[in-house]
Amino acid sequence: SKDPKLAQAITDQMFIFEDLIKIETSSLQPILMELDRRLLATAMRKSSTELKEHILSALPKRARSDIEELIVTIGPQP
Repeated sequence: SKDPKLAQAITDQMFIFEDLIKIETSSLQPILMELDRRLLATAMRKSSTELKEHILSALPKRARSDIEELIVTIGPQP
């Protein structure tokens, strides 16, 4: 509220989960393989169908299957 220009500059430079759609799947795969699958599934629960498919397409079949199952079975998270 004190410096709207600075606030906008910071917002413009923030990287949010939805920005993963901008990363090529070949570059995304090594990043995703390092993440905890439960954490990734939790983050993906409320994401768009397009982003889910983009992320899942970057994963090997087994990891993809695990993530899809976790998304369905994981309960509410605080």
